[in-house]
Amino acid sequence: MAHFLFANIPEKNHLYPMVPVMLQLSKDGHNVSCACHSLMLEKLPAGLQKISVDDYQPQQIDPHQEEFEDLYDHLVETAPSIAERYLEIFRKQQPDNILVGSLDFGAAIAAEASGIPWSVIGTNPGMLEPEGGLPCTGRGLDSKSLKSKVAGYFHHRMLGSFAKPLNELRESYGLSALENPLSQQMLQASNYFALTLKSLEPGNPGFDAKVEFVGPIIWQPAEPEEERLPKKDFTPPVIAVRVSQIEAPDNHVVISRLIEGLSEKNCTVLLETRGEDYEISDFPENFYTRETIDLSRLVPRVHVFIHRGNYLGYAAGIKYGIPSIAIETGAEGREIAIRAKLAGIAENMDVDGFRAKHLNELITKLISEPLYRMMAERLKEELRNQNPARMVAEMLMSGI
Repeated sequence: MAHFLFANIPEKNHLYPMVPVMLQLSKDGHNVSCACHSLMLEKLPAGLQKISVDDYQPQQIDPHQEEFEDLYDHLVETAPSIAERYLEIFRKQQPDNILVGSLDFGAAIAAEASGIPWSVIGTNPGMLEPEGGLPCTGRGLDSKSLKSKVAGYFHHRMLGSFAKPLNELRESYGLSALENPLSQQMLQASNYFALTLKSLEPGNPGFDAKVEFVGPIIWQPAEPEEERLPKKDFTPPVIAVRVSQIEAPDNHVVISRLIEGLSEKNCTVLLETRGEDYEISDFPENFYTRETIDLSRLVPRVHVFIHRGNYLGYAAGIKYGIPSIAIETGAEGREIAIRAKLAGIAENMDVDGFRAKHLNELITKLISEPLYRMMAERLKEELRNQNPARMVAEMLMSGI
């Protein structure tokens, strides 16, 4: 029996995809720990050892900013204190393998300094390309046909303002300085899995031979019994919405415009709030709001899925075969939204150009043109027999 310790920033798009891997390893009889902020640890299922990392301040982790600059700046600024706290945890727990997220700079440096074998798990393969190209993640798309703002941004910042403080932190632990700390961090790791379609994996020579691709993996907290939607027929079309994200003020804009476009329409809107308060006293009668909505129970009745273009929304659209509208917010949202459109399973809408008329036109288009549903169902079927959590668990076990 081995001990695996997961270290994560407190953001559901980074933590939740790891949970099925944690559960698979636990099912196989291994000891599994997760070190994260206590507010996120509360969401995890029973049976996992939960370790609070008090240095993280979730109100300061706002991964919604344009180009994510504030988030990355904060993660770099807090990396020394995070590394100190994580190194303390790693030395006390003495796991056989440490799993860090692709943005956990401090945790990765602490893992390397600990001398314990470690791996990186990430949800955005675009971050791995130091030259700014976008990997192939959609039919008809290759790395030369589109440039990734995320990868280009990382390349610029990691070679510039981010490189110096992170290398100073590395050197304080006796580790060598690196030209590009983030890319090298991931390429040095024993395994990196990008949550995308295996049949569409990138062929970029810049990827290390140790990089593995599987997926998609998706998990969400159990839906409370009292929160379950009423067992009655909804007025079609049924539109599921998942836009919540930590402290994202533009969510309020999105929700307001959804209400403007869909209230009093002949449709049903299922809005997953993740417990956020949108400061709206009364939602329209055709809106159902819940902290967590279990899409797996509602798939046959959902016609369109609206999400922010983040990983969890993208993966849910693929897993459940639902045509989507991706609202492009921030660099990652734009990148993933474009991938989804090129894969033929979604249409995109920029948050700044979000208008009720355009929203209604896109919903009508997704419902009236069967190709979207056909492509979404096709991708879902391709993945039906895959067990990506098992695949990742086996990769991790092979390295021990």
